[in-house]
Amino acid sequence: MFSGKIGQKNKQPLGLYEKTSASLLSSNMAKQTVLDTDGDGLRDWEEILWKTNPNNPDTDGDGYTDKEEISQGYDPLDPESNPETGKKAENQSVTREERKKIAEHLNLSEGIAKTMIAKIKDPSELTQSNPDNPFTLLDDETGQGMLGFIESFNIRLPENEIKTNNDNSKEAFQKYINERESIALSNPYPRLSEDEVFSQAITTNNFKKIDEFISFYDKAITNMKNIIAPSAFFEIHKRQTELFIATAEVYKNIKQINIDPLKTVLALQENQKIREEMMGLMIRAYEMAPEYYAQ
Repeated sequence: MFSGKIGQKNKQPLGLYEKTSASLLSSNMAKQTVLDTDGDGLRDWEEILWKTNPNNPDTDGDGYTDKEEISQGYDPLDPESNPETGKKAENQSVTREERKKIAEHLNLSEGIAKTMIAKIKDPSELTQSNPDNPFTLLDDETGQGMLGFIESFNIRLPENEIKTNNDNSKEAFQKYINERESIALSNPYPRLSEDEVFSQAITTNNFKKIDEFISFYDKAITNMKNIIAPSAFFEIHKRQTELFIATAEVYKNIKQINIDPLKTVLALQENQKIREEMMGLMIRAYEMAPEYYAQ
């Protein structure tokens, strides 16, 4: 599908125009990529790349949203492929792992700038695209790289990486909560506004505070994997750990602002989703054991 090695970059450095275009294009995308017209959890630009309908949350009409199917490895365009049937996506020209490899090796900002420049030079290409929407200008490799980058935040750990037991007694829950509280005290959350840290790091090019958050999350991930969670709390505990890993990846990508600004923009947008899901998990935890949290 692609020429040369997956994710292989042109060794010739980009000229000033291409670099400037990449930077400006990222700013333009920052405004466009928040749109999710049908509210299915897939932003409109993702729907373009997946070839799903941005105005229909369930493109194939099988009862599962496009986002639900994609995140679990099903085909949102095949009504027979969904969690109920168990039929995974088939005949994909590029696998999930291949997309991630492309994302790791490809500079998305450079890729989209070069693609856009090439298509502008060929007017016949632009007649099939929407110049006001950069995502309709993407070549296959850059498009797959963007999907792979977004998928890299959908962390799913093997179950054996989380410790658990079947003791769901009040004493076991209390011990679990005490351990969580002890860890929180030994590894306190940085007393900083996350949004302010993002803004200052990007504006000043000083990533010292970003490194503080990366260190915090790295320690939190290790601690979460060492705590024994009661089985009733296993899914919540596991998902919280996965979201910590995803958040650490967000911070690491912020440090790439000067190398690949588009990845930074997309990482910040993924961070909003991570925050929302983490808040939902906290609410679930409170609902499951209110008497423990009230103490």
